[in-house]
Amino acid sequence: MRHAVGDSTWQLWLEPLAARQLERGTLVIEAPAESRAWVESSFARLIAACAKAVLGASARVQIVGIDPRTYRRGARPERLVDTNAELRILLCHYPTVLDRVMPGTFQLVLSGHMHDGQITVPYVLGKLRLAHMKAPYWTGIYGRDGTTMHVSPGLGTTFVPFRFFARPEATELVLQPA
Repeated sequence: MRHAVGDSTWQLWLEPLAARQLERGTLVIEAPAESRAWVESSFARLIAACAKAVLGASARVQIVGIDPRTYRRGARPERLVDTNAELRILLCHYPTVLDRVMPGTFQLVLSGHMHDGQITVPYVLGKLRLAHMKAPYWTGIYGRDGTTMHVSPGLGTTFVPFRFFARPEATELVLQPA
């Protein structure tokens, strides 16, 4: 795994990850939220390498990513699916991709975009999110027809440079074999 990426990437991301794998016997993926350049260059390789650490070196892991422009043009990521892959992961900025993909196409979807509402008003039954008020997926884990999606609230903001009752989060996902 170490030779697949540069030494600086290893030092920053893979070394602490590998130590945790040995410590707990499970896979831990830590990714910097809102870090587009790193995601585009190395994140997919990191996820694949880590998934193989759990599933075995010979496991077939497929990672499909959709950039925001392609998504808005109606991308159909299921057209790229390798049905022989033991683990299929979809990376998409927009969480509504869960409603767009065919059921069971991907086992895991990693998404963001919502910033947990960014500016919210708490009330007795939860919180009123003032951004994207009709959005079906805000933050956390969602499931549908054999697919699990994680929507990260992320660390960043949009439009205005602050959050109100919408805590930023760098998410740690722990994947374990079934």
